Amino acid sequence: MPAKEEEADMMEESLSDSDGSADMDGDQLTPKQALLNGLVRLGNPRSKKYSIAEREHFVCDLENILKVLTFKETVAFIFPVLDVYAAEEQDYLKIELFKQLPCVFKKLMKSPARPSD
Repeated sequence: MPAKEEEADMMEESLSDSDGSADMDGDQLTPKQALLNGLVRLGNPRSKKYSIAEREHFVCDLENILKVLTFKETVAFIFPVLDVYAAEEQDYLKIELFKQLPCVFKKLMKSPARPSD
């Protein structure tokens, strides 16, 4: 499956219950699923914006968020967030985010998966 289709499938899967409520079978979202849903919202410039406190929390917690994501999830979910933050976020949050970029690069470099996988 081409990488773009795989990323689209991952995003569609994470959005299957994007409001964070229980699904039709009564199953609750896993913490990781809730995280992925939040990342999709953060990475979509047209979605309802999070509060400034929530956006600050993301930047401060980026290193821990990266610990639970795979290589492909990092590429599919973190990169769109970085794009939105770089283009639309307040200057002080951009600076804080740029300070966290080495964590993203370390994650990608240490990951056993490669883009061709």
